[in-house]
Amino acid sequence: MANLLITTLGTSWQIVPELYGFTNPRQLDLYRHHSQQAEIEKTRQNHNIRPVSAIWIVTTARMNIQLLKQWAATLDIPLTLWWPAEVDEIATAEENTRMAEVIYRAVLQGKEWVGKDHLYLSLAGGRKTMSAEMQQAGLLFGCAALLHVVDRRLSDEQRQQLNQADQPRLFAEPLHSGIVEFYQPLVIMPAQPGSVALEVDPSVRAGDYPLPAAGGEVAGEKRLHDILHQRLKSAESLMYNFSSKIDDQYHQSSFHGLYSLPPALIRRLTTERIAADPERRKEDLHWLQQLPKADLHCHLGGVLDAAGMIEVARTMSSVVAAEAARVPGFADALRQLQQLVAVADAVAIRGFLVGQSSEPQALFKVPRRWHEREPLGVCGFLLAFEGQPELLDSVIHADLKNPRDFVGVGIGPYEALGDLQGSGLLQCEETLRGTCAVLKRTLREDRVRYLELRCSPNNYTRGGLTAARVVEILLDELKDEKCGCDLRLLLIASRHRKLSEALSHIELVDDFWNRSQHFRECFVGFDLAGDEQQRSPAQMRSAFMPLLEKCISMTIHAGEDQDVKNIWEAVYELSADRVGHGLTLKDNGDLFGRFVERRIAVEMCPSSNFQIVGFADWMLDMKGAAYPLQQYLDAGMRVTINTDNPGISRTTMSNELYKAAAMVKGGLTRWQILQLIRNSFKAAFCERQRRRELLRACEADIVDLLATGGD
Repeated sequence: MANLLITTLGTSWQIVPELYGFTNPRQLDLYRHHSQQAEIEKTRQNHNIRPVSAIWIVTTARMNIQLLKQWAATLDIPLTLWWPAEVDEIATAEENTRMAEVIYRAVLQGKEWVGKDHLYLSLAGGRKTMSAEMQQAGLLFGCAALLHVVDRRLSDEQRQQLNQADQPRLFAEPLHSGIVEFYQPLVIMPAQPGSVALEVDPSVRAGDYPLPAAGGEVAGEKRLHDILHQRLKSAESLMYNFSSKIDDQYHQSSFHGLYSLPPALIRRLTTERIAADPERRKEDLHWLQQLPKADLHCHLGGVLDAAGMIEVARTMSSVVAAEAARVPGFADALRQLQQLVAVADAVAIRGFLVGQSSEPQALFKVPRRWHEREPLGVCGFLLAFEGQPELLDSVIHADLKNPRDFVGVGIGPYEALGDLQGSGLLQCEETLRGTCAVLKRTLREDRVRYLELRCSPNNYTRGGLTAARVVEILLDELKDEKCGCDLRLLLIASRHRKLSEALSHIELVDDFWNRSQHFRECFVGFDLAGDEQQRSPAQMRSAFMPLLEKCISMTIHAGEDQDVKNIWEAVYELSADRVGHGLTLKDNGDLFGRFVERRIAVEMCPSSNFQIVGFADWMLDMKGAAYPLQQYLDAGMRVTINTDNPGISRTTMSNELYKAAAMVKGGLTRWQILQLIRNSFKAAFCERQRRRELLRACEADIVDLLATGGD
């Protein structure tokens, strides 16, 4: 088997070398001198265009193809041509139908001829009706890509020069710059999967609709054309019933493009399960990592793992070294720690810290008279672990390092694991920017396309920054088109801190809202977080009124480890559009139904839910309370999956989707995973038009991945 190009042909035979120069640059580097040569090569690579070994052509009987044959003979390229009987000019409906019959037969036979190799179809040659039928054939039978070549109009003088040239020889080598600029190859549609109609009734086979073996005139009735159009008509009702059945099974619709996939592929998506077999963990994660994703619940103070903390501390290494040279006590403390790190004894390091202070940042806190920026001590502590992130992770997590032990520890111990990076490290501009850099790299690697990053700016002011300056730094860092992720900002008021601090964050929003267009574009919502036992949503209503009056979107931490009453208050007292965690929502049937009916989204965070509250994990073979995710999905709730604190939980969005499946007995189907991803984009707080754009781009990527066999 080999790759194949099929094209229609009108009056210009040169379209064939123009296409061949795109698919086979090693055999014919036609575009070598093109000013967009690099872009043409990038297009070729992005769509995995492979060299073809044969070219099939559908044209009319009256076409003179002598020049084309001379060109093909020069390069030793096998050509096969067909044309419909009794059609010299496509001028009537009957002639169009006869041409369509030959096109459909050629593409059907070509699809079977290539087997698992690539079939490329061209929309560049002949009349528009021929191109339309070629595109329809691609949709019906499937192809690797639909190609086109845009020709700019030549001047009369240039066309005369071209006509006078030895054209077969001219198009058998790189075109010179005066001509090549007039041609631009394009990929119009990559990876067409094939029609649902043919999947429903797979009896259409090339042997039943033959073409002459050596090419030439195609006689016979318009059987294939008529059969296909009849089946497409019937398929509309079949597809509607098929789609309805899936939606009934999953209680909500998914990406529209998924319903156009072949039924065999849809059946695979709706039956194959993620995290159903520990032996397939690597393959499952690989599939999840390829998918575009959104994360709606991620805290700035918890994004760094041990390696990330060391990397961020490195931004202050020269300042730490300078301070150590000036301050003997600071240098002595660092040397003492370095000696313990050198023997890689996490227990001894923790004992040393406990003997001096319960918090590493307190031990290495530099007095203001030495330096006015607080994170120097924490940076010095972290830099002592240069090259040994695993040891630092062991020091931080201690007896919670093993995932089997890190379960049901409660909110207090969990949050304490983030003190070193959150309230300790992020106290100056360098470390804030360094943390954003690590985060953006992680998002890019994990294919996260949209992120809502939440933080409390007042938490990062002990080193001399103002809360307003923290916001300015974050706005600057989140405005980054190169990272491939749309980054948005959420601010947080904490229940467990002084009410004045919550009010200051609300005032901060008010100040920026009135004076900064960039803030209004990047800032998408407000959150109430912290220990649910401290202040209820109802107690915060009066403080939140300025935000509610501005119709700012609200997401409220509620029902993580406390009564469902907090969820009720989040919705009815603070007008929550989304609820963070919402694990106890199932305890109030009426409220549960309200969430489903009003499409109020729930931000579930499987790893932190497992680590703080404790649920069953079937991949770890750990029994416990049933995670409510399956119940939420079965009800048609707009539930989303998020990372919460990816550094503390040592996770990514891909890992969270896997963890979500692992916490459901029997795992989640691939279709459910895609539903969760769609829910996240649908529940995003960004403006409606941007949300639509993200959804369309995400859907296109997913359909392309599935249609090309990504798994």
